Amino acid sequence: AKSYQMLGRIYAEALQIHPRNESLWIEAASHEYFGYVTNEKDEGMSGGGSIKSARVLLQRGLRINTSSKNLWMQYFCLE
Repeated sequence: AKSYQMLGRIYAEALQIHPRNESLWIEAASHEYFGYVTNEKDEGMSGGGSIKSARVLLQRGLRINTSSKNLWMQYFCLE
C-alpha cells in the first residue's frame, strides 16, 4: 500500500515537471483507475482504483494538451 501511495506522489511530481508529456498523463490515470488490489486475506487497501480520480487526471491533461489525440482517445475509452 505504501509503494502504491508513493507511486501516486511520484506521478504528481513528474506531471508538474513535464505537463506536456501525454503518455505520463495516461500512465498516471491508469495508475488511479486500476488501483491497488490485494487478496482479501491481506490487510490494507483492497478493491479497485478510482474512476473519478482517473477522469480528473485525464481532464487536467486535456486542459494542458488540448490537441492530444492519445489523451482524447483514452478519455473516451474511460467513459
